[in-house]
Amino acid sequence: MNHCLRRSRVGNVMRISKILGWSYAALLSAAASAAFAQQDVKGSSDHPLLTRYPGFTISKYASVEFDKAEIMVGPAFVDENNKRQLDLMSVEGAVTNIKYSYGGEDVSTYALFANYRKALEAMDADIIFSCEGPDECGMHGVFINNMVNDKPAAYRGFRVNIPEDFAILTGTVSNSETFAHIMIALGTHPGTGRRYVNQSIITSAALETDKLGIGSLGDLTKGLEDTGSIVLDGVLFDFDTADLKSESEPVLSVLREFLVTSPDVSVFIVGHSDDTGAYEYNVELSQRRASAVVADLVARGIPEARMKAIGIGPVSPVAKNDTPEGQALNRRVEMVVQ
Repeated sequence: MNHCLRRSRVGNVMRISKILGWSYAALLSAAASAAFAQQDVKGSSDHPLLTRYPGFTISKYASVEFDKAEIMVGPAFVDENNKRQLDLMSVEGAVTNIKYSYGGEDVSTYALFANYRKALEAMDADIIFSCEGPDECGMHGVFINNMVNDKPAAYRGFRVNIPEDFAILTGTVSNSETFAHIMIALGTHPGTGRRYVNQSIITSAALETDKLGIGSLGDLTKGLEDTGSIVLDGVLFDFDTADLKSESEPVLSVLREFLVTSPDVSVFIVGHSDDTGAYEYNVELSQRRASAVVADLVARGIPEARMKAIGIGPVSPVAKNDTPEGQALNRRVEMVVQ
């Protein structure tokens, strides 16, 4: 169950500082970070949101502007067919995967886990999943390690190391402008003694499409006359929320104009989603987005009785969901004449 963690003071191992518009982020001293960076793989860097534990270096790194990713949201389990499975959630955005490693034996798995958890606490993170060791995480690390490496969207770009002495931490962090999912899988290899931190951070990012708007009042009226419905291109929301973006203003203004000049028309406002993630969540999010459009139009003086918000999630796609472009088309709001 998600719960919001209270802000707490982080110890002297990982210090907290303002950075890049976030309320807080874990940050090492500049001198220490620069020294470690000299040993990092070429082209890599710490993520602006969450940096490294002292002494660790980046051994693998991959970052893309927009992609799908998978993160663990519950313990591993054995399904009805007696097959081992991971409890995963699919997300999308700017994806950065980093593998940190350390050869010393003076840092315990618990110390790593406690410090990363405190770093998330300092950002008022919502913890989705947190576990230490096989009992809490569902099964032995070797099985989780193999399953994660078999998933193309989990830590895409390189193979991770999840040893037997391990812990996993998944959460979300948000402010007024950005939303991020974070997954950290860390542990100590029993043979070599090396410490590993596998870090995946997915921040909200807009996929550029040609959804520019619905045009003029005449364009909207003709579209409704032709088909009885119209996709409200240009009605935009913040990532994974029902918060209307300011860029939606031109479309909402045209919708109000149509409803004012057509007082006898009642409409359905229908929210749609892609098929990424749980079905129930997608239906609920599409309902909230449809309701947000209705609420905006009510605030503009349109009687609520003339509009009904309906969320149907992923059940009526207009494109295949196997590409980011298709998913973007399926995430939409329509207006349908009653």
